[in-house]
Order: sequence, then C-alpha cells, then structure tokens
Amino acid sequence: MKIGKLNALICLFILTLSSCQSFLDSRDKGQVLEEKLFVNQEGVEEAMYGLYFELGTGNLWGAHHPIMMDCMAQYFTLGNYSQENTGGFEEVMLHHHESQRSIDLFGAMWESSYKVISDINKVIENLDNWQHKPLRNIDLYRGECLGLRAFMHFELLRMYGSPKLDKRGIPYVRNYGMWVTSFSKTEECYEQILADLKEAHQLLKDDEELLTYPRQKVDVYNGFTSCREMHMNLYAVKAMLARVYYTRNQGNDLDSALMYARQVVDSEKFPLPAEEKIGPDHFIRMMSGTVAQDEAVFGVYKFNTYADLQSLFLLKNSSFLAADNAMYQVLGDKGRDFRSNWLREPVSSSINPNDRLGMRVMKLLDASIFDPINDAQKPIGDPGLNLIRIPEMYLMVAELLAEKDPETALNYFNAFISSRGFRNQEKLSQEDIDVQFYKEYMAEGLYWFRLRRNQVKEITVEPKLASVKGISKIEMDEKKWTLPIPDSEFEFRNEETYK
Repeated sequence: MKIGKLNALICLFILTLSSCQSFLDSRDKGQVLEEKLFVNQEGVEEAMYGLYFELGTGNLWGAHHPIMMDCMAQYFTLGNYSQENTGGFEEVMLHHHESQRSIDLFGAMWESSYKVISDINKVIENLDNWQHKPLRNIDLYRGECLGLRAFMHFELLRMYGSPKLDKRGIPYVRNYGMWVTSFSKTEECYEQILADLKEAHQLLKDDEELLTYPRQKVDVYNGFTSCREMHMNLYAVKAMLARVYYTRNQGNDLDSALMYARQVVDSEKFPLPAEEKIGPDHFIRMMSGTVAQDEAVFGVYKFNTYADLQSLFLLKNSSFLAADNAMYQVLGDKGRDFRSNWLREPVSSSINPNDRLGMRVMKLLDASIFDPINDAQKPIGDPGLNLIRIPEMYLMVAELLAEKDPETALNYFNAFISSRGFRNQEKLSQEDIDVQFYKEYMAEGLYWFRLRRNQVKEITVEPKLASVKGISKIEMDEKKWTLPIPDSEFEFRNEETYK
C-alpha cells in the first residue's frame, strides 16, 4: 500500500467532509506491519488505526472475549444445547478448561492477543528508530502504544495468569519478531504493566486539552488528535491504572486506584446522562453497536458489530439468552431501571407474528435495523465497541470510599443510579455496588474478573444448565480461575519455576 501526496490529500478531503466514523473507515486497517508505512506521519497513523481495528475482531472484543467471560459468570443460558452454534459452550460455562471447546476458544483469544501485542511492539520499534521527517504527534503515538500494550497484557494476565502473585503469570512481550519471551510471575507482570501505563500517562498529557466535553469536531489539519475517546487516551490510561491497582490489591494499591478513578470521574469529560436524556430509548441507542457518546472513556471503531453478534444473540433456537429476563425490573418506590431495553424482544413489522424471536440480549445490537423508520431507535455515537466506560469508575470510587467517607461514597453511587432511573438511596452496602455492577456490565465481559478479584469460593450455575448437567455450584480454585494456555507456548521454554 503506497501512501503519497495523493492519498494524504484524499484523507484530508474525507476528513474535512465527514465525522470520526468516516475518517476511520477511510483507512486500510489491514496493513499494520508493512515497512513502507513507517516513512511518514500518514503511514504511522495507518499502523496505529490498524492496532485499534484488531481489537474489534471476533476472537477479541468483537465477539468472543466479552461473551466467553460472561458465559463463565453465568449471565447466559443457551437456547438449545444441541445446536451446533452453541454446542460445547456449556463446557466453558462450567469452567471445564480441559474440554476441547475451551482449549480452542481460549487458545484463539491468546494467539490473537499476542498478535496485537506483536504489532504494537512493531510500531514502538519504528518510533524508537525513527529517521525520517519529525513526527508532530510522536508522544501521542508512543503513549497510545504503551497504554495498549499494558491493556492487552493486563487482560491476558487476569485470564491466563495465576491469581497468586508468586505463581506463573504470562510472558510480557516487549519485542517484535521471533523472540521467545519467558513467563514472568504474576507480580512481575503487574510491575511491567504499571511501568508502561505510567510512561504512557506522561506522554499523553496533551489529552487534558484534546479530550473535551462536549466533544469537538474533527480537526481537519490534525485528524489524529480528534475523537480521542476512540484512542487509548490519557483518561483511559488513568482508568487502567485504577483497574490494575484495584485488581492487584496490595499495600496502598486501593488508595492509588481511588485516586485515578476519581481523576477520571471528576474530570467531567465523561458525563452520565443528563436528566432530559434519561429513558429506556437513550440506553439502547447509546450502546447498540456504538461507542457510548458520553460515557465511553475508551472505545474502538467497528462498523459490523451487528453482523458479528447476530448469530450469537438472534438465532431462533441456539442463541445466547439472558439467564435472568427480569434482571432490569425494579418495583415499588426504587424507580424504574432504564437499562430494561438491553433485554427485550426485537420487534419489527418484518417479523412474522408466528415466528417471534422472544426475549433477546439487545444491548450491543443496532435496534434500528428492526425498526428503521423509528428515529427513537437510531444509535447515537460512532459505530464501535466500548472497552472502558465511566460507570466502572463511579462504582469503584463508591466502593473504595464506603468505609473512610460513606457520605461522599453515597453521593457518587447516587449520581450513578439516578442516571439509570433509580431514586437516591440513604445508605450504601457492598451488595448494592455488586448488584449494580452486575446489571451494568452484562455483555461487556467484566463481571467474571470482579468475581476473580474477590476470589469467591463458588459460582452458582445458570438454572437451565444446572438442571441439564445436575450441577448447581462450581467450586472455584486457582485452576478454574486460570484459563488454558495453548500447549505450543511451552514447546521452547523451560518454565519449571513457574508451575
């Protein structure tokens, strides 16, 4: 792929006339590693957008990553266990990591993740050895790459690494090419993740001005500095620091987690819905295959989310269905949960009344496809996936302040639940926070990590699966908290130390 003056002018013209969506869509995202990219600013940015594109692929956040995590957290039941599209997922749900289905799915996620990390390292390598015309956004490029490298390794660590700090973690790969990187212990992985995030934090300081609310229009003269919520920006790095410290939970880690989480929330750059926006239609529109317009701290552009997810959520007999169809129903004086449209029947005049699909998980699907003439169903925001949203930070702040400053903790919690349609509470419990986290992050793949961080002793099996398999509880241990690593990873290593 050649990138010369003509392509640069075309990109500038497209950018002048269109939104972030059109700008991102105009770039060929499949050419991350071509050497000819790394000769000018346009080429480097092609490579950077390629990295973000990879995060939205099917083995990662485009489908399998969040769905597999939520299967293990028992969010879903299966429409028909005998159907090919879902056959074997019960093994994932039951934490049978030795099953071939689990080995194949989690092996693909592992390999795809390290492919992204390799490409990140390729970009960093070229930035470090840059000998061409100076790059005006080089700090942003490098900062984003370091943040992404930490992000990817943290996801791998909390899936495949031991929850015990002195046991085997994962390889922390810093080089591009045919290098064999030894496994590090979990504690060593945390230190390397934090080192990358802290350097990224310094390099991305310009986001204090670049990332604004209300969001600014695309800068036609420097497009890379636009749509910063679609990049690993400064506030995404802060949120990641909060996540990492919260998860490691050693020494003064929770104080650090609280500090960074509050910085993200108190920046007011990611506001919860204003009163005039509150309602069920808003919540389906902001999440239906889009990067949440206000709440997204970090999302990635993806145009075909519906196509990738419809086979998982919309088949008549073999879809993933919600284990609890009533999870968003609130009765009495607590208010109404406006997230209710995340679970509903996809109503359409084109669907035969005798062939109704029934209740489906609609959170990530574009509802306007079923009812295209209804403006109230049209998505708001750019097509894509949310990888970090602001509710996580609100709930983290409330939890970490609950004992030391309960009044302030309650204020943060009430700000969140009122944005979801609830009336304010007069007191706050850990159960309140856990319940809201569970409801908020269905289909986003985060709740299993919360269970893992808290090292719960058992997980209740989804009722339909429990009746089929005769298993009501999964007794959790270190082995079940650690997903299967492909056998090929151990062919060239002597890893006896980290068993």
